[in-house]
Amino acid sequence: MSIITLVQIFDDVYIDSSKPDTNFSDSNVLWVGKQEDGALQRTLMKFDLSFIPEGSKIITANLNVYLDYDASEMEIQETITPYAITEEWDVSTVTWNNQPEVSNTMRGFTTNLSTPGYYCFILTDFVERWVNQGFANNGLLLKADEINIDDNKRFVSSDETLVEKQSFKPVFVVQYEPLQTEENDIEAKPPVNTKTSYSVKGADTDHEEVTTTDEYQTTMIRDTSNKTHVSFFVNNLTENLAEVGIEVSSDGVNFLRQSYDPIPQGLEIFIPYYYAPYTRLYYKSKLEGEHTKLSIDFVSQS
Repeated sequence: MSIITLVQIFDDVYIDSSKPDTNFSDSNVLWVGKQEDGALQRTLMKFDLSFIPEGSKIITANLNVYLDYDASEMEIQETITPYAITEEWDVSTVTWNNQPEVSNTMRGFTTNLSTPGYYCFILTDFVERWVNQGFANNGLLLKADEINIDDNKRFVSSDETLVEKQSFKPVFVVQYEPLQTEENDIEAKPPVNTKTSYSVKGADTDHEEVTTTDEYQTTMIRDTSNKTHVSFFVNNLTENLAEVGIEVSSDGVNFLRQSYDPIPQGLEIFIPYYYAPYTRLYYKSKLEGEHTKLSIDFVSQS
């Protein structure tokens, strides 16, 4: 069985050519692009992936970030590319002048950004090389084309402290199939009386069984403020389709909904795209009057 893991970025910082000896590790924002005065800004990020056993099959790995300000204020499109960093660096001391080298061959897919909102960088090949091919995991650098001036973009940092922006912090989402060892034993237990449960070594779990209706309902709110791994195993026990998705919140009151395709009979795994202190599922019947039973296991690790 594959595991989907939510990893909150633990090191991120931007560097600025106009202030070549300044370290911005205390900033709650990240900048990428070329400013009006021609100064260049780049962002460095580093992830702890030591929990993935060597030899695991890396299925997907995505970096999700939130663009909260476009400096041009004209929604000018900027192309940003992730590059693998080839040297060690320290978030508290890195500057423009001592920035580490990057690989010109180990680069990810470019992403075009314009309007504020969520954006995703696909980094599956990065993780495959870091975990299984002996490449040192020194993180990555986000770099724009650096051609047009005044089109730099600002992102929410993992150091953001405002309550209303906690759910917009960057997050790394990895789906992988681990080697089965005593240290990473994950077992799907067969259904017993229509209840499916999952045992994850070292994890906290709890279970709910619900019946969908024609109106939206939600599960109990989970406090995920101190969790680094969060997922919902949802088993649709009937042949009727169900609309199921995740809602995240910074205060436990106002929730942001993440939409998904309706789920058929069988097992689906849901994870938050973004870090949030509070998380829950929403659900309803896809078609009026065609209700279904859902068996839900919430799995988390601190």
